[in-house]
Amino acid sequence: MENSSLSIFYSYSHKDVGLRDELETHLSLLKRKGFISNWHDRSISAGQEWEPEINDNIKSADIILLLVSSDFIASDYCYGKELSIAIDNHEENKSIVIPIILRPTDWEGAPFAKLQALPASAKPVTSWNSHDDAWLDVVRGIKKAISQRIELKSRMRESFGLRGMDDLLERFVDKLELNYSEESLISGIETGIENLDLLIDGLHTSQLVTIAARPNMGKGDLALNIATHAALSNKLPVAYFTMTMTAEQLTRRLVSSVASVNYNSFSRASLDDDEWARTSAAMGLLLESPLYIDESIFSTVEALRKKCIDFYSEHKLELIVIDSIQHLTPQSNLKDNSSKSIARQLKSLARELDIPVIITSSVPIEVEKRVSKRPILSDLSNCNELEEFSDTVLFIYQDAIYNDHIENTGEVELIVAKEMFNKLGVVKVNYNEDKYNFFCYKNLRK
Repeated sequence: MENSSLSIFYSYSHKDVGLRDELETHLSLLKRKGFISNWHDRSISAGQEWEPEINDNIKSADIILLLVSSDFIASDYCYGKELSIAIDNHEENKSIVIPIILRPTDWEGAPFAKLQALPASAKPVTSWNSHDDAWLDVVRGIKKAISQRIELKSRMRESFGLRGMDDLLERFVDKLELNYSEESLISGIETGIENLDLLIDGLHTSQLVTIAARPNMGKGDLALNIATHAALSNKLPVAYFTMTMTAEQLTRRLVSSVASVNYNSFSRASLDDDEWARTSAAMGLLLESPLYIDESIFSTVEALRKKCIDFYSEHKLELIVIDSIQHLTPQSNLKDNSSKSIARQLKSLARELDIPVIITSSVPIEVEKRVSKRPILSDLSNCNELEEFSDTVLFIYQDAIYNDHIENTGEVELIVAKEMFNKLGVVKVNYNEDKYNFFCYKNLRK
């Protein structure tokens, strides 16, 4: 673990201060080594205004620990205000939020219920035979999160450059061994999902396309599917900017998707003869494809624009995919200095290079407060002007995530909420989360 201090924020009820002190004690070695610095409301000095101090520290924290108990959930400030900020930060990848279950309580359906909780199996700390054993399990989980956050911050300070598939696949193979034409019916670039292409006529030059969804719906996988299809099937040069994972992680997803092999099989090296053959064939296809991946985390759209222009002059790009808009900040010399200028700049980039630009975006958590959880266009009204400047807005929705009585068969709705030719509708597809694939199912026009 690289020695780089991360800030940890404790969100807790004052009735659990004793348990918070126990956790802080168990994290003292990490603090002594300089890996972390702790902050909670007891750090506020006399005479300081408590609310601004809390807000500033939770918004800037690298890791937010939610110390969950019945008193935490009953607290209007913890559950109402601090939790809301924490979830927003987590979804925008500004912080890692970790629920730690202190005492038995009903937290099913809470906003943090979708996050991996500690200790193991979300067994409350006070239910363990030994608190020390419980805290040891918690500390191990926090150390993993610290490593992930340090790696992310390290990537934010570096510019890795676009890397060819020969380099990425060589690394992929090393790790794998170590672990043991018909005429088109559309005028634009194919997405690889036939009924979606028929509905929107493919992807067109100068077009800004937004793929938006709540977490775990597969927006990044859909963007990757489209990029892969363009590069493999149509041999179009594609630049894929991944700001949510490393290039090596994305390469593994690529091979899993193209080979139609379960992603976890590569970790266990548990491939049968047929899967090995498909994996080898997939790597051959990817090796010859004009797909380029950049894992840099750009501080501004302007920095990304310069990279695209340089690469365009060398390889004549046909498609740009950016995952995701939450990692970008506006150009620093713009007069309005508003985050709402990001979509405008991306649309300008699409026009400047005369190629489609695809961006992924999170849908705000407010959608989950409605009876119908299906996103609508107005849900993006406060998201970087995406509603206004996107030529096409595509939402992803899985009904089974919100309705326990529905069997999760992998059926997903691709909701075309905005389209440059006003051809709106819903395309139903099958989504295989283990292989990151979307398959066409049927098309329903409005």
